[in-house]
Amino acid sequence: MDWKEVNTRHCGVAAATGIVGDRWTQLILRDVFAGVRRYSDLLDHLGVSTAVLADRLGKLVDHGILAKVPYQTEGRRHRYEYQLTERGFGLLYVQLALAEFGYEHLVDDENRLVSMFDRDTGQRVTVGLVREDGTPVDLGSLELRINEESAAG
Repeated sequence: MDWKEVNTRHCGVAAATGIVGDRWTQLILRDVFAGVRRYSDLLDHLGVSTAVLADRLGKLVDHGILAKVPYQTEGRRHRYEYQLTERGFGLLYVQLALAEFGYEHLVDDENRLVSMFDRDTGQRVTVGLVREDGTPVDLGSLELRINEESAAG
């Protein structure tokens, strides 16, 4: 089946980018993965408007990516922080792949902000493809198979 003939209604890329496909959402997720979880901290760190931050956080909560969890500091009113759900943790691979692309193609090595390392061995880690048995796969060996029933629409 030729890709141009595929009904992409059930496309995973389209479904995911409908939720997390804009810059602010990715930056919010980056910060939450890094431990910045409170609204005011996100607002200060990102430099985003309150309207945009509230909108993106609401969308991430509505789609089960983040959970809105109340907290209270002594003598203050209840506030909320945003914690990753299991679904949200699934986006870590996307974040890591985006970062790797950015560092490989867009950011000079001397300006690289972070690198990934295996805590046990100290070896550098990269994002990659593995078979279900854990064996690495070269991009040249990758084959996409279209589910013709779903693609027919």
